[in-house]
Amino acid sequence: MCSYKAVEVRLDVWGIQGRVEDFIQKSIREILLVGHRQAVAWLDDWYGMTIEDVREYELKMQSETNARMQEDLKEEQDELDSSEPSSGSVTPGTPAPKKGWFPWS
Repeated sequence: MCSYKAVEVRLDVWGIQGRVEDFIQKSIREILLVGHRQAVAWLDDWYGMTIEDVREYELKMQSETNARMQEDLKEEQDELDSSEPSSGSVTPGTPAPKKGWFPWS
């Protein structure tokens, strides 16, 4: 398996350019490494599948992902609706802890 990713980061602000670009590059690297680890871990599930099986699996995962995203968006909207202050000023609160997408995150 071979995979190439091209990531370009450009920030034309003197003084913080290098630090911000380095931070973004490191973050992208971590994201890509997690994705590659997951792909290798799932090879056993994919082995022996025909192309039709793979397409069916992709559609199943897409619908599950969309359903989960809709649930998360609905929960966030419900939280926003229930926490709206009655006064005119809005003060941001502490964000809720982020739920991980995968059990180990």
